[in-house]
Amino acid sequence: MRTPLAVLASLALLSGPVRAASLEALSREAASGFNIAAELPVGALRPLPQPPIAGAAVGPRGVQPRFSPGAGVDAQILKRLDGVRRSADIAMYSFSHASLVARVKALAKEGRKVRLVLNDANKNSEAAKAFEDAGVDVRYVTPVMHHKFAILDGPQVPGDDPSKAVLLTGSGNWSASSARAFDEDFLDFEGEAALVRAFQAEFNLLWSRSRDFPGKVRHQDTAAMEPADAPVLFTSANMEARETSGGWTFSPKVAAEDGVAGRSIVAAMDGAGKRIRIASAHFRRKDFYAALVRALERGVRVDMLLDQQEYNGPAAKNPADPEHLDELLGRAGADVRYKTYSRVWKHQTAKQMHAKYLIADDRLVLTGSFNWSDNAELRTMDNLLRLSGPEAASYVEHHSRIFDYGRGTLDELLGAVKGQKGRGPCDFQPMSLSADEMRRLRASYSWDACR
Repeated sequence: MRTPLAVLASLALLSGPVRAASLEALSREAASGFNIAAELPVGALRPLPQPPIAGAAVGPRGVQPRFSPGAGVDAQILKRLDGVRRSADIAMYSFSHASLVARVKALAKEGRKVRLVLNDANKNSEAAKAFEDAGVDVRYVTPVMHHKFAILDGPQVPGDDPSKAVLLTGSGNWSASSARAFDEDFLDFEGEAALVRAFQAEFNLLWSRSRDFPGKVRHQDTAAMEPADAPVLFTSANMEARETSGGWTFSPKVAAEDGVAGRSIVAAMDGAGKRIRIASAHFRRKDFYAALVRALERGVRVDMLLDQQEYNGPAAKNPADPEHLDELLGRAGADVRYKTYSRVWKHQTAKQMHAKYLIADDRLVLTGSFNWSDNAELRTMDNLLRLSGPEAASYVEHHSRIFDYGRGTLDELLGAVKGQKGRGPCDFQPMSLSADEMRRLRASYSWDACR
């Protein structure tokens, strides 16, 4: 039987600052499983019911994560889209996968209600216009809408049963690169009423505070949806919506270290007793760095895999410099590696480490669209899910595999670089390299190679 945890559900309802003692309580609960509601300061919780999140928090059958590249993630999304009967609400930062685009347009043409919230970078795009021309109601959110989720046949009118909806979410955008080149996790939930209600409430918030694309399609708003007690957090809780002359926008109302997502991640780090595994595109949070140093001082093993973009060595001496926190953490005792696949990072050819998850003691997983930066906490719409069932084993297996990408092949690559007199190869199979190995690799190339 899984340990009941209420960390994320409790944090989702925080309405004000929490004392340091309460953060310690969060850490204790992550380790012990006790409900923290009674330990929070008076007034910190809104007057909503606080049932403990039991072992079935993600449903009696759990959820089977799929990891790209491969694993048929795009085929599974297409299969789910083929099953849509009434509606699809989609919030997607980047949506360019040709087959998925075509299927969503077909849904609208077949008479399904399709609403699409995009990032504001798409406000004048031909892609958004093409969706509108197909019958999709398109809106965009400013400053940054970074979610990657879809609610299929979700609650649209009073009486709709959210347990009959499908929720698709994870770290991956709906793009060919996310499905076939990047390291991502994709989650497919069915029969999870609380999660669907929570994501539907988030979608409704974005929809009501979005800016309309200048097309002809107009869909009615859905029925009001109160946030549910579910193991998910949204960074929209860190922001306030305000109407400007140009339309609705969101701005921060808390400091980054007081944001709901970051506090939850720090609590999980502080609650870990044996091991922390991390796969992340970015590592730019000073409070995360401090929490991991505390974990190392307790004897916790820390294994972190980042994308090669994060390596900016040699590290600065100033631990407050967010561009060097990763290498400083390595010096503190963590095993920090970088997924490396090219001499020069280029979007067109990148095989990016794009996952954003933490595994604490191989039983608690925090994952979602949330990047590990202050900007993600305060200026982008993101989500952070908590998984604590048998699906955690899938994440452990995935991390073990990617953490050892191409180990033992660096010398072979260095030989190839020498053979090409430092001019190549420019792209190669992924390897997970330490900071020292990154320095060796970069030093072997001519300074202007592959640019």
